[in-house]
Amino acid sequence: MPKHTHPFPEGNGRSMQTLLSQLARDAGYELRFANIDKRSWDTAAARSMPQVNARELLLTRPADAKLIHAAFKAIVVPLERVRQANPER
Repeated sequence: MPKHTHPFPEGNGRSMQTLLSQLARDAGYELRFANIDKRSWDTAAARSMPQVNARELLLTRPADAKLIHAAFKAIVVPLERVRQANPER
């Protein structure tokens, strides 16, 4: 049984960004994905979970959260700061 889900043929990344954005907003933050390029985000997300080579199951890479932590530091903005800069939001 897989430990990670990839439920859709297309749109998994966009769906995850929508979910993360709503969770962040509920917690008082805004996520600005435009602050990071797609390739950096994708690499950080992929490295944040363990990997197993499909052809050689003994070739594995453990999860490494450093890149995804850096990515979130780049995109997270407190809603209070957003509202101060743009009061009509």
